Amino acid sequence: MNKRKIALIITIFGILIIIIVATTINLKNTSLKEEYDFEVERIISAFKTCLKEEKCAYENTTLKTLYEKMSLDNFINPYTNEPFNENSYIVINSYEFIEN
Repeated sequence: MNKRKIALIITIFGILIIIIVATTINLKNTSLKEEYDFEVERIISAFKTCLKEEKCAYENTTLKTLYEKMSLDNFINPYTNEPFNENSYIVINSYEFIEN
């Protein structure tokens, strides 16, 4: 083989490796985002249950209060694999989760 063919083959393999790595990173980030959104939905669902059972007041509620009132295990942030900060809270008007 001449030098041009070798250079072309190396270039093609290099491009393929770059595409595979970029796709893998993108899939991992998408998966983490979906897991994060799922955990946030679980938090909001627990808060709504707490309101229905009249264990929580109709005000912004921290995770610490939610854990205490509902006897829940800690919710885990998939980005850090650590529990969410207990001072994070749910906004009553919009059911929005604010992470501290």
